[in-house]
Amino acid sequence: MHAIILAGGFATRLWPLTSNTPKPLLPIAGKPIISHIIDKIPRELPIIVATSEIFKTDFEKWISENSDRDIELKIESTSSDSNKAGALASVAQTISDYKLSDTLVIGGDNLFEFNLSDFINDYEKGVPLVAVYDVGSVEEAKKYGTVVCEGKKIIAFEEKPQQPKTTLVSAACYMFPERHHGELSSFASKNRDNLGSIFPHYLSKSIKCKAHCFSGFWSDIGSFDSYLNAHIIMDSNDKCDYADKFSGLGNVFNGKNHIDADCAIKNSKINNCIIRSGTTIVDSDLSDCVIGERCYFLNANLREQMVQDETHLI
Repeated sequence: MHAIILAGGFATRLWPLTSNTPKPLLPIAGKPIISHIIDKIPRELPIIVATSEIFKTDFEKWISENSDRDIELKIESTSSDSNKAGALASVAQTISDYKLSDTLVIGGDNLFEFNLSDFINDYEKGVPLVAVYDVGSVEEAKKYGTVVCEGKKIIAFEEKPQQPKTTLVSAACYMFPERHHGELSSFASKNRDNLGSIFPHYLSKSIKCKAHCFSGFWSDIGSFDSYLNAHIIMDSNDKCDYADKFSGLGNVFNGKNHIDADCAIKNSKINNCIIRSGTTIVDSDLSDCVIGERCYFLNANLREQMVQDETHLI
């Protein structure tokens, strides 16, 4: 068994944060999203990270920092959102290129608390398996692929339905059995992008599919709100990182913040913010913001903003 992490998307909804950094390498609670994912994957499982050519150098650096894990990089010859391979096509091609058997597939922007070993143990040989989460709201369910179950058996799978029959949604964590790789490859040749779309196809072919229901925290990082929320929830500290470094400088910190150690902050109010390396903030008031690297703010007043690296506001 291998694990594939899909990390080739261009995350245009998170621009400008992702203009220079692939989304799976954005930090949450002090480390990249993808590092949270590999921490959940059993150590004996080899990992293949599928990404785009434009992100090759970024992921090579990340792999060098995780040399204790068996991680291989698969580079796809795509350089923009317009010519990307598509998630399902990427999985099918990776399975074919590496001649994989049963395969664990996880979205590279997927944060969760459940134990992946429990998910793998729930896998029934030859039966496709998907992790499902109860979002608790029909309105929220409209944003995702919904999964209708009888016990653990999936009886229906609908992609972003206008009238959901359930609040259970697919959480971009799958087990694809070797037995059905041919079916997956054939379907992916014409339906390249949406991973979950293979499940209605499986069901139409009378292929048994199962759901693994989990609880706790889960987030599909696709927007400013979800990114900031995930950071706040996953940061176990009640005060900002490195708070002692910035105390006594006229600062007020509220909520949960993550501030890289080499930042400089003086006479400022900071509430629920992520502030990345090399940034200087003076006489400013920031709330619910994500600030890129090497920024400089003087007398700035920002609410719910994502700020690109090397932005100067004076």
